[in-house]
Amino acid sequence: MAFAQNTVVIPSANRADAFINVWVKRADGTRAKLGALPLKSSTAYQSGVIDRLNSGGDEAIAALMSVLEIDFKLANSEPVKASAVGF
Repeated sequence: MAFAQNTVVIPSANRADAFINVWVKRADGTRAKLGALPLKSSTAYQSGVIDRLNSGGDEAIAALMSVLEIDFKLANSEPVKASAVGF
């Protein structure tokens, strides 16, 4: 029996040109990927971020990390269970 494969085609105008990957260090020293922030060169500010990170190496990553702010919002009202996430 063959299974149908659902393929989502994203129009090129909606595709990201770069990604900022977000990781968290685990207590055992490994890291877990939390997600990725898509960046598009068609957006002026994001284009500048892409250029800066692409040309600036580790120093640019460190500079970005020094100005990042993170907040948290639940998508639903389910409680979040505590676990050993490494921080």
